[in-house]
Amino acid sequence: MASASAPLKNVATAAKRILMCRPTHFQLTYSINPWMDMRRGVNRGKAMEQWTTLKDTLENCGARVDIMEADVSLLQLVRKFE
Repeated sequence: MASASAPLKNVATAAKRILMCRPTHFQLTYSINPWMDMRRGVNRGKAMEQWTTLKDTLENCGARVDIMEADVSLLQLVRKFE
């Protein structure tokens, strides 16, 4: 059985350099699917923990991770850069 990090190793190999920003302003302001329960809100501590785990895993798989400051006006800052 493949480990959980196996897909990330493929990502890190394909993307040698990754731009990330911390989930400083991460929040739920509207629901985009049935699984987003607005009543639950966001656990900011868990979001930061998961972000850190992702960043560390990508770096451990060989990717260079650059960090940019989060911008409150760009709540859905997910982009593909080529």
